[in-house]
Amino acid sequence: MGLRIAAVLLAVTAQAAADPCKVTIVEAPDDVTAEISAWVAQEPSCARELAVTVVATEDGLVLSTRDPNGRVRERVVPDAQSAAVLVVSWMADDSIASPAVEAPKPSTAVSTAVDDELPLEVQPPTVVAKPRGPRRLVLGALGGPNGGGFRGQLDLVRGHWWYAGIAGGGRHVEDRDHDIMTSQRDIAQARAVIGLQRKVGPVTVRWQFGFGVDAIRTAETKERRVEPKGEVGLLGVLPVRGVWSVIGGPIVQKGKDKPEPSMFLGVQRSL
Repeated sequence: MGLRIAAVLLAVTAQAAADPCKVTIVEAPDDVTAEISAWVAQEPSCARELAVTVVATEDGLVLSTRDPNGRVRERVVPDAQSAAVLVVSWMADDSIASPAVEAPKPSTAVSTAVDDELPLEVQPPTVVAKPRGPRRLVLGALGGPNGGGFRGQLDLVRGHWWYAGIAGGGRHVEDRDHDIMTSQRDIAQARAVIGLQRKVGPVTVRWQFGFGVDAIRTAETKERRVEPKGEVGLLGVLPVRGVWSVIGGPIVQKGKDKPEPSMFLGVQRSL
């Protein structure tokens, strides 16, 4: 009888010592918040409480956590479920945060000797996947009713919903009147661009505006001139593999003449 009472008391004590899992989601998309909350709710106890921030980027979800001791962890994960699994593992056990490094399990004697020689701050290294930087390189082709060309763009700075950079390229334009060519122009372009972006499912939609100049050379008269030019574009970005994406959409350019619509199709690489 006494042994049974002792066992019951031990079980009750162990249950009381187990702290329920708590997570504070500072910022995250709605679907990621729901997934993390569901996984945390299924855990009976955790070693620590975490503050979690998740930011969606073209390269994946940037997951960042902070514990009450101020320790910060950061990873890039592909989806909401991966983020939830990682959060639960970090709340339960520090050792899981470093899957590439398995800590040895020495005997008591060896462990004591190592503790005497190494400082307390020494810990197994944590493998952290860093998010890509703000720069993106875009290269592709332009095509329109009057001719085509090539275009390149470099996004120098970007936030979660905006970006800014420079663009340039070249075009060969043929003006026609009832299928009769009236003139030919070679155009070199330079632009400063700024845009807004929003992720819609797997695709990132961009509204882009550009301002700059065209250096124009007329083939018949050899005349050269520089004109101010503005443009607006609606582009879609679809990730393909790793840092590579396909990008394309309409771009309309306007100077002193009538608007010139064209289609752009190219590839993008995150740098």
